[in-house]
Amino acid sequence: MTTQKEMEEIRAALSWFDVRRYDGLKDLTLEQIYAELERRMLAYKTRQQWETAGKDNQIQAIYHDATIRCGDVILKSDWISDNHRLSHSYAVRPMTRVQLFNYGRAMYRLETSEQTDPVAVSSDYISEYLTQGGMNPANKMLIEIDLEEASSDDLAEHLKVLIALWQKHLKTPKPPKRKFRFGHKTFERILDYKVIPLMDLISWEQLYNEGKNIPFTILADILHGNNGVRSSENIKDT
Repeated sequence: MTTQKEMEEIRAALSWFDVRRYDGLKDLTLEQIYAELERRMLAYKTRQQWETAGKDNQIQAIYHDATIRCGDVILKSDWISDNHRLSHSYAVRPMTRVQLFNYGRAMYRLETSEQTDPVAVSSDYISEYLTQGGMNPANKMLIEIDLEEASSDDLAEHLKVLIALWQKHLKTPKPPKRKFRFGHKTFERILDYKVIPLMDLISWEQLYNEGKNIPFTILADILHGNNGVRSSENIKDT
């Protein structure tokens, strides 16, 4: 059982932690929350398998832990736009001039090649045209989105329907399953239960607390406040 003195020492050691730094999580998209969870899971796994994790993963885990302790709890630089780069994810990216030039060059090669069958390679759509000509091995889909024509929710709904149809029409292979998936309800619980800051506290516990667990009463207090909606028992269940 943790003594009062030990409780005070743990609270003092956790003076670096401020749950308010995580308020920006509510402004992230579902995919951005994935990224925040995944980098924490990778760092945790690396620490668990340190001897065999490899130098690159070790350096990444050390950097991750250092940035968290310094208060940089959200990878804003990977998501926020600046004057030179638009926001993107690993699967959705605004096209650059270089990429557009490369697609144009690929189309030109198909159109001028004597080996191109004008019947088999004849689609009016760029992605399908390149696929027919064997020049779209990654099955990338080039689309035009009118941001002023519909709301974000409507655009998302259109894409949800169309992507499934495109995948079927172009016969694209199914993407590899992610190790974890969740929907919007789980997304809301992750924010309400403060799962991401809890993961950072568990990581600190793993690194600096000599294998001792942070008492659930302290976790509940620093995550949700003295009058928080989640008790120490709720934290334990999480």
